[in-house]
Amino acid sequence: MNQKNLRTIFYGDDTWLKLFPPESFVRYEGTSSFYVSDYTEVDNNVTRNVLLELKHPGSWDVMILHYLGLDHIGHMENSFSPLIQIKLEEMDSIMELIHKSLIENKINSGEDFILVVTGDHGMRDMGGHGGSTKPETLVPFLTLGTNCKLDKNREMKTSDTKHLETQKRISLNDKVNKMNIEHENTASQVDVTPTLAVLLGLPIPSCNTGKLIPKLLQNLTLSELLYAYYYNTKQISDNYFNSTDQIINTNQIFSHHYSLLQNTFPSEDQVVSTISHYSLLQQYRSNH
Repeated sequence: MNQKNLRTIFYGDDTWLKLFPPESFVRYEGTSSFYVSDYTEVDNNVTRNVLLELKHPGSWDVMILHYLGLDHIGHMENSFSPLIQIKLEEMDSIMELIHKSLIENKINSGEDFILVVTGDHGMRDMGGHGGSTKPETLVPFLTLGTNCKLDKNREMKTSDTKHLETQKRISLNDKVNKMNIEHENTASQVDVTPTLAVLLGLPIPSCNTGKLIPKLLQNLTLSELLYAYYYNTKQISDNYFNSTDQIINTNQIFSHHYSLLQNTFPSEDQVVSTISHYSLLQQYRSNH
């Protein structure tokens, strides 16, 4: 993000400050993750900074917040503690405040935004985590923003050419969603990075092996969408394919993708072929 001159601010779990150098952020303040008996001040310190930052939305581009209170309640008591509901309602009110502020800034400045709400892990009934059970590994992943939902009514009012592109874009995303239908409503943590990178116009980190989350790409143009899948396909193949035969095969796929990028409105057969290639690479990733 620094390479793209995106001004990033961070408040919350100081583990982030141990993973990323201070110069990664224009402003930051960490809170300790080890005082598990504190589930109040550890969050108040984050919210205090949030309230200040929302008054000056033009002074930052990316805000990262890592609240610890809910996690601390789980460790200190359990998932049935009456404190859980109180803490969740507190988090709801903060997310509502941030969302309303982003909408107001969108109205005033015209700047697009994306708000992502998720967790780094779940919680067992006893309050702990670290295992591989579903309650520990499955967390909500909520996105709100300009590029997260297709405004079909707005698109319908545009020209026939624009409407045609919209329908092809919807078709392309629908086909990707159906590649692994049993998991169409879930995503891996590793998938968040390439998806946000595409939405923010950033390069995907070279070692990332995640796949794009189609539902978050609804407002990309058809050419942007095709390039995103091409870019993600190349990323996966660079990390997984080594043999000469595999390299030759993937090079053919890349050539095919490139030819599609030069065609403003690919045919239905071309789109299906693109998704077929993308699907093969995703299956390969899932099996290794």
